[in-house]
Order: sequence, then C-alpha cells, then structure tokens
Amino acid sequence: MVRRIRPRTLRAGRVTVRSVRSLRQIEAVRALFLEYRTWQAVHREVTAFPDPILERGLRHLDDEIASLPGVYRPPEGALYLATVGREAAGCTGVRRIQPHVCELKRLYVRPDYRGWGIGRRLTRAALNGARTLGYRSVVLDTLPTMGSAIRLYHAMGFQPIPEYWPNPVEGALFFEYRLSGNAPVPLSRVVRHGTPER
Repeated sequence: MVRRIRPRTLRAGRVTVRSVRSLRQIEAVRALFLEYRTWQAVHREVTAFPDPILERGLRHLDDEIASLPGVYRPPEGALYLATVGREAAGCTGVRRIQPHVCELKRLYVRPDYRGWGIGRRLTRAALNGARTLGYRSVVLDTLPTMGSAIRLYHAMGFQPIPEYWPNPVEGALFFEYRLSGNAPVPLSRVVRHGTPER
C-alpha cells in the first residue's frame, strides 16, 4: 500500500509549536523521546561509537523519559512540542546547567516531517523561551555525523565553543547561542556524575 503524502505547503502551513503544559502534551513528548531513543539504538551509522557508551546513554535517557518533565520543568526548564494538525511532529527542551546558562536537548523531528523547517521552529521557540526564563546563553552538543543539525545550528547563529562537559564520543561538537543584549557567559566545565547523558 502506497501512503499518500499531502503537499508539503499544505501540511507545513499547519505546523504549531507550543510550550508543553498539559499532561497530554507531556505524554506526546514522552512518545517522541521514546522514538528518539529507538532511533539512536538503530541508526548505528550515526551513533557510531562503542556499545558501552551508547548503553549508558540510553539508560540515562530511559530515566529522563520516566521522570518527564523532570529537568525540563519550569521555571528552570521547558519542553516544546511541534504538531501538524493533531499529529505530534517533533520536540525539544531546555534545562539549566549553570546560572544563566541552559542546554538545548532532545531536538527530534519525526521522519515524515523532516525537511519542513520544524527543527528550526522548535529551536527558535526554545531560544525565545530561554530568554524569557532569564538565561543569557544556550549551549548544546552534537555528533559530527549529524550533518543536518550542524547546518541548522550554524544557520541560526550558534557558534562553536570548547567542550563544556567530558562527552565520551570522539569528535563531539559543542555550540553556544548568546541571547541578544547580553554579554558572553563564562562557562565552567560541567561534570555529569561520571556517566554520559547522551
């Protein structure tokens, strides 16, 4: 059976990005986090690092999924959900890591909705939300194999920075977005309780 795809302009025009508030929205984000987890476990051409590192990262992600909203709970964090009509299409979140500094996490768009600018909309919502929460800087890390994400971050004004936590993945990249009207924030290195969080 061939799935009929409606025109991109029609469906993309119905994209909405909202800050997550309700239990129903939290459950939608939980489902997306679970898909993100499966994607990480399956796409080893992207997550091409030793199995023990992946396994530790997945265990941490499992804990995060179970405790949602957890570290993304306001006023120090936030979750964002993108929908197309009534369908959940993607998500992201921000969480505090230092005074005045938050981290962009779990940017994920379902495969059927990629290429429509949803990742950009989610990132923009997260940056605006971080500013509202009083943060002066947003940081993130990503894998060198995540070409689309890296291009998005560059296009949106993120700048490369030194590592701010000891990511065990060789070649991991680190970026920062300085929110307008604020001076650079000095980053101390974050220690993750001895285990990777990715």
